[in-house]
Amino acid sequence: MSAASLAVQGLFAGYGRTPVLKDVSLTVAPGERHVVIGPNGAGKTTFFRALCGEILPAAGTIRFEGRDVTRLDGFRRVRAGMGRSFQVARIFTDMTPAENVVVALEAGEVSNGTAGWRFATAPRASLRAEAEAILSDLGLAGRGDEPASILSHGDKKRLELAMMLALKPRLLLLDEPTAGMASADRMAAVRLVQRIVAETGATLILTEHDMDVVFHLGTRISVLHYGEIVTTGTPEEIRANSFVKEIYLGRGGHHA
Repeated sequence: MSAASLAVQGLFAGYGRTPVLKDVSLTVAPGERHVVIGPNGAGKTTFFRALCGEILPAAGTIRFEGRDVTRLDGFRRVRAGMGRSFQVARIFTDMTPAENVVVALEAGEVSNGTAGWRFATAPRASLRAEAEAILSDLGLAGRGDEPASILSHGDKKRLELAMMLALKPRLLLLDEPTAGMASADRMAAVRLVQRIVAETGATLILTEHDMDVVFHLGTRISVLHYGEIVTTGTPEEIRANSFVKEIYLGRGGHHA
């Protein structure tokens, strides 16, 4: 039996003397699409920051594919195969989309030891072609030479995703991937993420407020409340859970 993609055990984390996460345990199987939901202030962002190495937990362990990464630097987790997007897309706005993806591709080559750092304004043709192919696959065909700063909110999110995929991660951590998008753009983003997961076989963990997105994407859902996971189940189980309805979904089963 293969190791869990991600195994979190007894995680405590916070800021200074302010605790946020309290004894959080979670196991995510390879290929699973796991959504973490909860009211504002429940600890979702802190949980993601701990998973990615932005903050170190006070106690507990985080294992990725069987390897203990609890104290590992964030960039080393990326090298190990973890990729993350953010609520507000983190891209190089003073560069073009193609240059953004080339930087990610070259960073991947450096990480796996196949090349030294050599990014320039005129990268080798094969690398530029690979960047253009990734952009095209994510709906940004023909926009590789535009200033990244003029991209729409949704396209900046696509570009960030392109940069992450250039590193070929086996675990995708998406923090509010549809935040700030119009309804039609949100569903397009859902379809894009579904396709990426299906084509790459990557495991997906995401936080999300939009419950339509949650129930479309998630194969399992965990609910955080005051820093603790109060329940985990299938979308159907979470939708029917009376406590979840009370604290988060509202009586009708929708986000209040």
